[in-house]
Amino acid sequence: MKKNLLVMAVLALALIPSGLFADGMGAGMGKDVNGLKVEFMVGGTKAKVGTNQVTVSIHDAQGKAVADEAIMLEIAMDQGAKMTMDMDKEKTKSVMMSADATSPGSYKGSVDLGFKGKWIADMELSRAGSTDKASFDFEVFEAGPDWTFLAFFALVIAIVIAGAAFLRSRRKKPEGGKAA
Repeated sequence: MKKNLLVMAVLALALIPSGLFADGMGAGMGKDVNGLKVEFMVGGTKAKVGTNQVTVSIHDAQGKAVADEAIMLEIAMDQGAKMTMDMDKEKTKSVMMSADATSPGSYKGSVDLGFKGKWIADMELSRAGSTDKASFDFEVFEAGPDWTFLAFFALVIAIVIAGAAFLRSRRKKPEGGKAA
Protein backbone atom coordinates (compact mmCIF):
# COMPACT_ATOMS: atom_id res chain seq x y z
CA MET A 1 0.00 0.00 0.00
CA LYS A 2 2.89 2.37 0.79
CA LYS A 3 4.28 1.70 -2.65
CA ASN A 4 0.98 2.72 -4.33
CA LEU A 5 0.85 5.98 -2.36
CA LEU A 6 4.47 6.71 -3.22
CA VAL A 7 3.81 6.10 -6.92
CA MET A 8 0.74 8.41 -6.80
CA ALA A 9 2.74 11.16 -5.08
CA VAL A 10 5.60 10.90 -7.60
CA LEU A 11 3.16 11.03 -10.53
CA ALA A 12 1.42 14.08 -9.03
CA LEU A 13 4.76 15.84 -8.58
CA ALA A 14 5.78 14.96 -12.13
CA LEU A 15 2.78 16.93 -13.45
CA ILE A 16 4.00 20.25 -12.02
CA PRO A 17 6.54 21.21 -14.71
CA SER A 18 4.35 20.16 -17.63
CA GLY A 19 1.19 21.93 -16.55
CA LEU A 20 2.20 24.83 -14.36
CA PHE A 21 2.93 27.27 -17.15
CA ALA A 22 1.23 25.39 -19.99
CA ASP A 23 -0.94 27.29 -22.45
CA GLY A 24 -2.51 24.46 -24.38
CA MET A 25 -3.27 24.78 -28.06
CA GLY A 26 -5.31 27.94 -27.80
CA ALA A 27 -8.43 29.16 -29.50
CA GLY A 28 -8.42 31.51 -32.44
CA MET A 29 -10.77 33.99 -34.03
CA GLY A 30 -12.15 33.57 -37.51
CA LYS A 31 -13.66 35.85 -40.14
CA ASP A 32 -14.93 35.48 -43.68
CA VAL A 33 -12.99 37.86 -45.92
CA ASN A 34 -14.19 38.06 -49.54
CA GLY A 35 -14.86 34.31 -49.79
CA LEU A 36 -11.87 33.26 -47.67
CA LYS A 37 -12.06 31.90 -44.14
CA VAL A 38 -9.27 33.63 -42.20
CA GLU A 39 -8.36 32.36 -38.74
CA PHE A 40 -6.10 34.39 -36.45
CA MET A 41 -4.47 33.28 -33.20
CA VAL A 42 -2.02 34.98 -30.83
CA GLY A 43 -0.34 33.05 -28.01
CA GLY A 44 -1.70 29.81 -26.63
CA THR A 45 -4.99 29.83 -24.73
CA LYS A 46 -4.54 33.57 -24.33
CA ALA A 47 -2.05 36.21 -25.39
CA LYS A 48 0.34 37.20 -22.60
CA VAL A 49 2.73 40.08 -22.03
CA GLY A 50 6.00 39.08 -23.74
CA THR A 51 6.76 37.17 -26.93
CA ASN A 52 3.76 35.40 -28.49
CA GLN A 53 3.46 33.21 -31.56
CA VAL A 54 1.04 34.51 -34.20
CA THR A 55 -0.70 32.06 -36.54
CA VAL A 56 -2.91 32.89 -39.53
CA SER A 57 -4.72 30.12 -41.42
CA ILE A 58 -6.50 30.77 -44.72
CA HIS A 59 -8.98 28.46 -46.48
CA ASP A 60 -11.29 29.00 -49.44
CA ALA A 61 -15.08 28.53 -49.36
CA GLN A 62 -14.66 24.77 -49.95
CA GLY A 63 -12.24 24.42 -47.02
CA LYS A 64 -9.16 24.02 -49.22
CA ALA A 65 -5.97 25.61 -47.86
CA VAL A 66 -4.86 28.80 -49.62
CA ALA A 67 -1.09 28.73 -49.66
CA ASP A 68 -0.09 31.58 -51.98
CA GLU A 69 -1.15 34.62 -49.94
CA ALA A 70 1.18 37.48 -49.08
CA ILE A 71 0.29 38.64 -45.57
CA MET A 72 1.12 42.00 -44.05
CA LEU A 73 0.23 42.08 -40.36
CA GLU A 74 0.43 45.07 -38.05
CA ILE A 75 -0.42 44.84 -34.36
CA ALA A 76 -0.93 47.84 -32.11
CA MET A 77 -2.38 48.54 -28.70
CA ASP A 78 -5.89 49.98 -28.88
CA GLN A 79 -5.65 53.76 -28.51
CA GLY A 80 -8.53 53.78 -26.01
CA ALA A 81 -6.69 51.27 -23.80
CA LYS A 82 -3.54 53.37 -23.35
CA MET A 83 -3.63 54.99 -19.92
CA THR A 84 -0.05 55.78 -18.95
CA MET A 85 2.79 57.56 -20.67
CA ASP A 86 4.84 54.34 -20.82
CA MET A 87 2.17 52.75 -22.95
CA ASP A 88 2.58 55.51 -25.53
CA LYS A 89 5.98 53.98 -26.29
CA GLU A 90 4.14 50.88 -27.55
CA LYS A 91 4.30 51.48 -31.30
CA THR A 92 2.65 49.55 -34.10
CA LYS A 93 4.48 46.29 -34.63
CA SER A 94 4.88 44.78 -38.08
CA VAL A 95 4.90 41.00 -37.91
CA MET A 96 6.84 39.04 -40.51
CA MET A 97 4.60 36.14 -41.50
CA SER A 98 6.06 33.11 -43.25
CA ALA A 99 4.35 30.06 -44.70
CA ASP A 100 4.36 27.01 -42.44
CA ALA A 101 5.86 24.21 -44.55
CA THR A 102 4.14 21.54 -42.43
CA SER A 103 0.64 23.03 -42.71
CA PRO A 104 -0.51 24.39 -46.09
CA GLY A 105 -2.49 27.63 -45.80
CA SER A 106 -0.93 28.40 -42.42
CA TYR A 107 1.42 31.30 -41.76
CA LYS A 108 3.46 31.92 -38.60
CA GLY A 109 5.31 34.79 -36.98
CA SER A 110 6.02 36.19 -33.52
CA VAL A 111 5.40 39.48 -31.77
CA ASP A 112 6.49 41.01 -28.47
CA LEU A 113 3.53 42.56 -26.64
CA GLY A 114 4.67 44.96 -23.94
CA PHE A 115 1.47 45.65 -21.98
CA LYS A 116 -1.73 43.97 -20.94
CA GLY A 117 -4.95 45.31 -22.42
CA LYS A 118 -6.80 45.44 -25.72
CA TRP A 119 -4.75 45.11 -28.91
CA ILE A 120 -5.76 45.25 -32.58
CA ALA A 121 -4.28 43.26 -35.46
CA ASP A 122 -4.77 44.73 -38.94
CA MET A 123 -4.11 42.26 -41.72
CA GLU A 124 -3.72 42.77 -45.45
CA LEU A 125 -4.04 39.68 -47.64
CA SER A 126 -2.70 39.89 -51.21
CA ARG A 127 -3.25 37.22 -53.82
CA ALA A 128 -3.39 37.24 -57.62
CA GLY A 129 -3.78 41.00 -57.95
CA SER A 130 -6.47 41.41 -55.28
CA THR A 131 -6.02 42.77 -51.78
CA ASP A 132 -8.37 42.15 -48.86
CA LYS A 133 -8.24 43.50 -45.34
CA ALA A 134 -9.29 42.06 -42.00
CA SER A 135 -9.03 43.33 -38.46
CA PHE A 136 -9.00 41.31 -35.24
CA ASP A 137 -9.00 42.59 -31.68
CA PHE A 138 -7.73 40.54 -28.76
CA GLU A 139 -6.89 40.87 -25.08
CA VAL A 140 -3.37 40.55 -23.66
CA PHE A 141 -3.02 39.29 -20.09
CA GLU A 142 -0.18 39.38 -17.54
CA ALA A 143 2.14 36.40 -17.85
CA GLY A 144 2.11 34.03 -14.90
CA PRO A 145 1.22 30.56 -13.71
CA ASP A 146 -1.99 28.76 -14.57
CA TRP A 147 -3.91 29.15 -11.28
CA THR A 148 -6.51 26.54 -12.25
CA PHE A 149 -3.77 23.95 -12.57
CA LEU A 150 -2.24 25.01 -9.24
CA ALA A 151 -5.60 24.62 -7.49
CA PHE A 152 -6.07 21.17 -9.04
CA PHE A 153 -2.56 20.16 -8.01
CA ALA A 154 -3.18 21.33 -4.41
CA LEU A 155 -6.39 19.27 -4.36
CA VAL A 156 -4.56 16.14 -5.58
CA ILE A 157 -1.88 16.56 -2.90
CA ALA A 158 -4.56 17.05 -0.21
CA ILE A 159 -6.33 13.86 -1.34
CA VAL A 160 -3.05 11.90 -1.28
CA ILE A 161 -2.25 13.15 2.24
CA ALA A 162 -5.79 12.46 3.47
CA GLY A 163 -5.68 8.98 1.95
CA ALA A 164 -2.36 8.23 3.61
CA ALA A 165 -3.68 9.46 6.98
CA PHE A 166 -6.84 7.39 6.60
CA LEU A 167 -4.90 4.22 5.75
CA ARG A 168 -2.55 4.79 8.66
CA SER A 169 -5.48 5.18 11.07
CA ARG A 170 -7.03 1.91 9.89
CA ARG A 171 -3.99 -0.14 10.80
CA LYS A 172 -4.61 -2.41 13.75
CA LYS A 173 -2.46 -1.84 16.76
CA PRO A 174 -0.87 -4.99 18.21
CA GLU A 175 -1.49 -5.84 21.83
CA GLY A 176 1.74 -4.10 22.85
CA GLY A 177 0.19 -0.75 21.88
CA LYS A 178 2.69 0.06 19.13
CA ALA A 179 1.74 0.33 15.45
CA ALA A 180 3.03 -2.37 13.15
